[in-house]
Amino acid sequence: MTPPRLITDAELCAFLDGELPPARASDVAAIAQCNGEMQSKLKIWRAQDQWLRATFAPLAHEPVPDLLTQALPIERAPPFPRPVESGPAHIIPRDETLKWKMISLTLGALLFATALYASGLVPGTAHGQTITIEKWMDQPRSLRGS
Repeated sequence: MTPPRLITDAELCAFLDGELPPARASDVAAIAQCNGEMQSKLKIWRAQDQWLRATFAPLAHEPVPDLLTQALPIERAPPFPRPVESGPAHIIPRDETLKWKMISLTLGALLFATALYASGLVPGTAHGQTITIEKWMDQPRSLRGS
């Protein structure tokens, strides 16, 4: 006789939704009947499921707002059953990819310039000059910039 498999939360969800194979569903039902903790978990999940269905039932058949459908890339507009192709070109349109490449290039340049300035390698910057907070506080307010 093989020992019974552990029941995962995913299996419990499938059991509640009636999506387990009949043999496994009967195993889960038998185990749940003997396990008080599992019975309370199933009771809570059933109540939550009923509440969610009752709360969002009016929204289930509403059309998708225009703002959301306009935000979808044209390449992803076909209906759901179409197989989804993998790769970043199918997720982000080329215009978006170029925009993000430019943003990341600009941010990289700013970080590089900041590092050069902080290290004193840029002409006109005070190389090696550090100021402690005490020295800064001793300066007149007009020189502190605050």
